[in-house]
Amino acid sequence: MPLKFLSFPFLVQENILKNMELVEFFIMSTCSKRTKQSAILARIEVPKIRHVVKENEHSIMIRREEGEKFKTIIKILEVSRLRLSRMWRMSIGNSEFPTEISVQGNSSNAEYCLLKVTQIDETFLVGFSLYFNTLFRLKESTKLKLEFIKSAVRTPMFENVNEVSLSGETLTMDDLDSFLTLYPNLDVLKIKQSIDGELNETSRILVVKNVCLSNAGPFGMNLLTKFTGQNIYLNKVDLVEADLNEIIRKWINSEGYQNLVSVHALMDIHSGRRIQTDQVFDQLPIERFNPTERQEHVRYTTRVFRFTLDIGFHGDNCYDVIRKSDGKKASIRADFRFFRMVIWN
Repeated sequence: MPLKFLSFPFLVQENILKNMELVEFFIMSTCSKRTKQSAILARIEVPKIRHVVKENEHSIMIRREEGEKFKTIIKILEVSRLRLSRMWRMSIGNSEFPTEISVQGNSSNAEYCLLKVTQIDETFLVGFSLYFNTLFRLKESTKLKLEFIKSAVRTPMFENVNEVSLSGETLTMDDLDSFLTLYPNLDVLKIKQSIDGELNETSRILVVKNVCLSNAGPFGMNLLTKFTGQNIYLNKVDLVEADLNEIIRKWINSEGYQNLVSVHALMDIHSGRRIQTDQVFDQLPIERFNPTERQEHVRYTTRVFRFTLDIGFHGDNCYDVIRKSDGKKASIRADFRFFRMVIWN
């Protein structure tokens, strides 16, 4: 195939390449220097990309249209040894790496390129990242899912990343700050594991616009008191009623939280605690939520975190507060194990 392909004029090569599946396109680029150059010149565009990085595995996924699921097109796997019968040397950057390449999957819609190497080290990842970026033109921002481990420092700097999801072992604040130094302009940060350490005024998580913590603990409440972003979701958080009261008071008086859009906080069911609603609203200028102005039951879809929350603004513990500077309203529900605050436009 490569020899026949290279015999065609470039415009024909370009048309062939642009009508290939991305898996086929990538494999074609690895066949020779000439096929790689043709692939680069074809300028294939990728709408949306996600990198999934684990300790011994790196997957690249794409989504062609909004609403579609991400599909794996390349998976790099670290193995103890390669089969000599299938091993060949792949040129990446200025280096050559022993590899095995094969197509995996049981249908054309589920096929991906499996690339086996003996070591996924920093040199390989940086070179491969550059290789990938020369082949594909990214139309939108990149998502990064990382299984965070101590060796994560070897992860290369991906371009144009606006959303990061972290999982794995407990994070220290030093580890998190070091990682976020690589991505200072994130729109969305989702962290599944717990975070150990003290938050201070220079912590880089404070500049992220939208934060979702699945195991927030006491760190989550500390973050909420200092939050300057738009949306924050905290699961298994240790809520402190006096701090929630101060957050609402500052918002009312325009002393803080002026960019806030929503807060969704849920205490750990195993904690045995229930939120003390009277302490949350103590001495605040509140008014009963008015169902004639807004629906009592709101299906609130948060695009930034990509899940839907059913919020019932009803009952004895649901109130509106008004910001003094512009009359904007926020609805708050604080009962059982929940605290929810939504600012309405």
